[in-house]
Amino acid sequence: MRKQLSIILMCAIITTNVAYAQQFIKNSKEVIMVNNSQQEVQRLVAQSYYEKIDSGNFNDDSYYDLFTEDVKVFYPKFGFAEGKAGVKKFGEPVRKLFNNLTFELDKFNFIVTDNTVVVEGVEKGAIHRGVAFPDNKVSFGKFCTVFEFEGNRIKRMYCYVDPDHAGVDKEVVSLLKTDYEHDSTSLQEKQRKDAKAYFRKVDAREFDSGYYNLFTEDVELYFPKFGYSKGKEGIKQFGVAMSDFLQGLTHDIENFNYVVSNNTVVVEGTEKGVTIDGKSWPDNVTAFGKFCNVFEFEGDLIKRIHIYVDPDVASEDIIRMTRLNNSYANNKTDKQHRINRKLRLL
Repeated sequence: MRKQLSIILMCAIITTNVAYAQQFIKNSKEVIMVNNSQQEVQRLVAQSYYEKIDSGNFNDDSYYDLFTEDVKVFYPKFGFAEGKAGVKKFGEPVRKLFNNLTFELDKFNFIVTDNTVVVEGVEKGAIHRGVAFPDNKVSFGKFCTVFEFEGNRIKRMYCYVDPDHAGVDKEVVSLLKTDYEHDSTSLQEKQRKDAKAYFRKVDAREFDSGYYNLFTEDVELYFPKFGYSKGKEGIKQFGVAMSDFLQGLTHDIENFNYVVSNNTVVVEGTEKGVTIDGKSWPDNVTAFGKFCNVFEFEGDLIKRIHIYVDPDVASEDIIRMTRLNNSYANNKTDKQHRINRKLRLL
């Protein structure tokens, strides 16, 4: 009798545990489905932003409704803006900068995690002077935008791109054309540490075996004006080009913003330095030192590094500064006024 009672009690316990486990699995799946659904909505909102610009429909309520009331915006040369009024303020100089602008929407790379959507893509069009871009020699149309969401609305939109879209800044073109810590943490954490090690090596100018061993043999690199390179030899060529361009470069590593998803690590940050002719930057008026790097990994090695930044680090590009930054335009010297008058005659 006791044996039968023990068997009955054991069956009851097993049945209860199975029911609990099934309910837990069901609840977990529901949470995952809700999270995935929210992320998909946020991805579609980010996509909608570009669709509206493509169609020219970016000055009505449906466009501004994509953003929160306190949204923060960043764009090279333009700088920072806040709120829907800031979004409108950003749109005005952009209209002056381009005759037309379209995006290769079907080729976008979306990196989605939590409440962040990172978009890598290619844009094309013609600047205000009628020059078409990209030419895929010095202008490549590459951009990266980081969207942060509050619910289904954009609360932060930081755009990383070379604002000299058509590659008409000849001086910069001519200049640019010529430690891994192993531990038992997750692969994503190792990848994030590798990305951080890359910046530490660059800042210390330690281009040694430890630096090159961060990359796969067929690593792909992209940098505005420089273009694309393949392999560790391409990484070396890029380093030579940058040493001819800059005397010094340091990154604010401790304040980096990391977005990690699958085998991709996105790093937003700020850098400062001195150009080859002794000009320090940023000035936080027209040069802000903002950049965004997208690292793609194969295991714990970097197989793709695409760098999105304004290569005119010292803000010597008068045309785009005049069109994108009103505070710059309102504080020109007499000499700069004369330059601007000449530009209007072109």
